[in-house]
Amino acid sequence: MSNIVLVDWIDAQGGYDRVTKEELREIQPLMSHSVGFMLIGDKDKLILGFTAYGSDLEVFKHFQIIPKAMIVKITTLKKIKKGGLK
Repeated sequence: MSNIVLVDWIDAQGGYDRVTKEELREIQPLMSHSVGFMLIGDKDKLILGFTAYGSDLEVFKHFQIIPKAMIVKITTLKKIKKGGLK
């Protein structure tokens, strides 16, 4: 079973441009929002899947791993019953 969820999470940032410490004080973490099939959720991470192949929701083309420490909120948008989208 892979429910469709909206995950609100704070994304880490980095850069390669020259920047001063004073300029860095102004930079804020980015609030990010991801929607996908919740494939795995354990104590350390949440894995979302995108572009499912077949109605049984067992094969995915894309995935995203979000560390649990970065997650602010998870909202279930659609509950998928056992057996997938059949």
